[in-house]
Amino acid sequence: MDPLGASASVDVVGTLCRAEQLVFALLGEGAVRVAAPVGSATAAAVADHAGWRARRWYEVLPLVDPDRFLEPSESDRRMLAVARDQIVDAATLLVVGRELVIRIAGLVAMVGERAVTPSDAPLARMARMAAVDLAADLVDLDDAMRRSVPDPDARERVGRARDVIAAVEWPSPAL
Repeated sequence: MDPLGASASVDVVGTLCRAEQLVFALLGEGAVRVAAPVGSATAAAVADHAGWRARRWYEVLPLVDPDRFLEPSESDRRMLAVARDQIVDAATLLVVGRELVIRIAGLVAMVGERAVTPSDAPLARMARMAAVDLAADLVDLDDAMRRSVPDPDARERVGRARDVIAAVEWPSPAL
């Protein structure tokens, strides 16, 4: 696998920062909107972690005008709209969060594999920290989904929400 290089590094870090901001917004908003102790608490915690990771990715962006890399992409806007439509209860909130965190974890793993040059050391370090944090969030989301055993109708909604989210290409780094 080829090293990232400077240009791709900036693109992927901007993508990760935007993706984490989207998870922060969706799960934070969902935790407030959905009144379910297990689902809301877990979503709020995962949202908090996404906010922390977004801030860390932002710190890795170039010092000159880092905000120019944070304009939401069309893919970000589409995922935000689609995901918001899917969140109707605690079960769908958790499955949306899980599906998005899995995608971010995949991108972080790719960054970890490709950030191999000495100039990528900060990026590789951040990828290692983010990977551990994302894995913990996935365990928490899975546990919350197991504990909030939904009724058959909710299981059907969860399956539909997962399918709808799966159909959206996101995040889309320019690599």
